Amino acid sequence: MKKYRPPLTDTELQELEKLSTLEFSTYSEADVREEYLMPILRLLGYRKDLDYSVSREDSFKLDDLFLQVGSTQVRLDYICSIRKEYFWLIDAKKGKCKDPTNPPQIREQDVSQAYFYSLHPTINCKYFVVSNGWYLNVYDRDEINNSINPILSIAHTEIKDKFYELDHILAATQLIPHIKAKLLSNIEKVLSSEVSLKRLEEFVKEVEKITDKVRPKVLDNFRSNAKKERESSEAFWKNLIANANPLEIIQTLFQQAYTQKEINDVSDALVEKLVNSSEGERYIFMREILMLELKSVNYWYYINVLNFLIKLNYSSIASNYSSITSVNFTLSDNLGCSSIEGLLHYWIYLLFSRFNNRRDLRLTTLFDGLYRRLFKFYFIMQKTSRDSLKEMVELSYYILPEETIAWIGYSPANNLIKSVENETQRALSAIIRKYYDKNKRHFNLNLAEQEYFQVNALYNQIFEQQKEKYLILQNELGDDWSELLFLDDIFLEFDPILAASCSILLRYPQIVEGLPEKSKVQIGIAASIECVGSAKELCQKHNLKYCEIKDAETRQKAIEYYFSPQYDPDIFLSAYLT
Repeated sequence: MKKYRPPLTDTELQELEKLSTLEFSTYSEADVREEYLMPILRLLGYRKDLDYSVSREDSFKLDDLFLQVGSTQVRLDYICSIRKEYFWLIDAKKGKCKDPTNPPQIREQDVSQAYFYSLHPTINCKYFVVSNGWYLNVYDRDEINNSINPILSIAHTEIKDKFYELDHILAATQLIPHIKAKLLSNIEKVLSSEVSLKRLEEFVKEVEKITDKVRPKVLDNFRSNAKKERESSEAFWKNLIANANPLEIIQTLFQQAYTQKEINDVSDALVEKLVNSSEGERYIFMREILMLELKSVNYWYYINVLNFLIKLNYSSIASNYSSITSVNFTLSDNLGCSSIEGLLHYWIYLLFSRFNNRRDLRLTTLFDGLYRRLFKFYFIMQKTSRDSLKEMVELSYYILPEETIAWIGYSPANNLIKSVENETQRALSAIIRKYYDKNKRHFNLNLAEQEYFQVNALYNQIFEQQKEKYLILQNELGDDWSELLFLDDIFLEFDPILAASCSILLRYPQIVEGLPEKSKVQIGIAASIECVGSAKELCQKHNLKYCEIKDAETRQKAIEYYFSPQYDPDIFLSAYLT
């Protein structure tokens, strides 16, 4: 439950150095509060009206029980809260004195007053601070004794050297972990005095009741945090795509999964940037995005390009096709397209035909799926790898803000997916470096296919030997390790590119209706072997022909051929769908 506290920055150290040199002999309570305590609160991570909030001069009505103090209400200098729950308060005192070399100590009556405030049923703060500038004393309300000793006392000249001690107890990110640790220590002490195991069980049930009671509040906190994180993410996202150039976007952002809104924003921004680009920049961009020169990409790239081409097709630039070509290079020469719509149709056919005219792309996607299965298998089977992934989760919980953790939801499965993704990308890059000659722009397809078959055969052999143990391990590891990307089936029985492409095309019926017949046939093939559920929906919606392969053995052979490097749509049609 401990949280990492990053080192103080140079600016923060300078602020503490300045605070340590203040002279309070003429300071009123207000001066102490604003000139000394407020900067410390900011360094501890508190700001007004945030999740880690500080409120100034809040008033609280006194109950009848407390009216003998001679006032109907109390006013606090500062009260600090985390998600609207009060945890500690500050009572500022004047620092005025005649002799700065002999500054006043914190008086017992000052401590008693702050202690009284902390007991108020609405305030109910475990910790309270009393400070006259010269000294800053921290008290634990529940552990205060007759001698009224603070749990921490810092002279202002020591604030720089002792700030981490203060931070460890009261900082915005440290307070809750600190209180939890103390609670657990107290619970251990109390439970150790029991003589009945039944009492332990009884206590656990009471704790469970409390967690059930606060669950709705925690969910409210989560929803509030999610809204803030989403807004922050959207602002960061808009700034990122606004300032990145087109090549940077397709080389980086196109390699990730996004929500439909996010990828639409990226595509819209790219279209606008393309309109405002020079002819030379458009030339380079179009070659890059359409993969006319082989590069290492993951399968999300193809999906994101499809979404971009749809956006481009509906843009004003589509009516002026020549504006995105170069006098020295036309897409018509390379791809047989004479319009943006033609480019879109080309890309859809490329995806649904399993890259019929680009066997290099087909092979790299097969390597993509193979490496994902292989690396997942390795990470699951190796205890050291599993331990490393769990440690990554623990490290995330230690280092990252609680709000980020709640928003992203770190788990071993999350780290498993990221690790598999990273290793797969490295392995794909190595394959392309090995077999693609950039100077000749030639991919040594036969040699690359040989390596694919060798690696695939080796993986299948090891997997079959360890399959039973692998499946048992996956089951025993539990929900924290369950990933939702179906890594075991990618480009083996399931095509994520076509799954996403079908989902996109279902939103654009006019595009499907306008597709050449050869592309419609490819959609029918995908529906026939049921490697993508939404392909059948697309066929039914647009009356595209497909036929179910009911014989299980035949269907299995069809799927194996469909996801093989030698796949040919015409041969597939004659062999399985006639």
